[in-house]
Amino acid sequence: MKYILFCALSIIFFSIDCESQVLSLVPHPLQNYQHPFNEKFIQRNGIFAIQIEISNKKEMDIIRSADQFLVFEFNKIGNLINEKKFKMGDVDTLNFAFEYSDEGKLLLEQEFIGNGILQKKYSYDSYGNKKSIEYSKIDAFSNDRNLISIDSIRTINIDGTIIQNYYNDYGKFYREIRLYYDSLNYLSKYRETFIISHNQNTIEYSYNDFGLLKEIDYYFALSDITRKEEYIYNSEGVPDTFLIYENGELKKRKEYLYNSDGSLKAILFKEMETNLITIWQLTYIKGY
Repeated sequence: MKYILFCALSIIFFSIDCESQVLSLVPHPLQNYQHPFNEKFIQRNGIFAIQIEISNKKEMDIIRSADQFLVFEFNKIGNLINEKKFKMGDVDTLNFAFEYSDEGKLLLEQEFIGNGILQKKYSYDSYGNKKSIEYSKIDAFSNDRNLISIDSIRTINIDGTIIQNYYNDYGKFYREIRLYYDSLNYLSKYRETFIISHNQNTIEYSYNDFGLLKEIDYYFALSDITRKEEYIYNSEGVPDTFLIYENGELKKRKEYLYNSDGSLKAILFKEMETNLITIWQLTYIKGY
């Protein structure tokens, strides 16, 4: 297993040739694991890792380091291969690892939980659609493992609507996912249905004049809360502000700050109820 390389005391900053936006503004609802970075930007600019130092600022107070760090590590084609979150002086870490095919398809996802590893192994049909997911638990020290279950997936396309049917380890149909596209082939809606209860989770997408995400609306069957996310762009067409609403009330606000070369310098997260601001300071590492 390849682990993240990180040195907290000696970080080298490399300027980025901004050929695309560092943030991913295209929805990928079928990806099990989500991260905020644009794979094209990572690949084009030869970025090996993005290191983030986290700080906090309370109302009427100075900025204080949280002694927390996030590290995202990528392969040569921009795929995320490792993610690690840790706090200085704390042995507990959150660590994810990913492996891909030569075509960039996710083959293996591992989440490190205490002394164990939750592993998901993916296979695909001849059309590149996800065909199965194998769930295993692995002992992190002895590497002993047990295969827990296997989900099977059947994908069909009906008049531009992608339908995925999920079958559990007993071969029983239990979940359906549908992706709806508009006449311009933009993803407009994601709908997840659980067959037994008929509970549905729905996500709706809308875009601005440049084809970039403008608004995402969430409707969850088991929640009374509706959630809306809104992107606001500056005159150069890059994201400037990100707003999160619950039941129509603004709850969280993100501000994006950029370096002179166009790369993302920092993200400021503000909790509207407490006025607590969390700051992500980004450093880019180039080369392999």
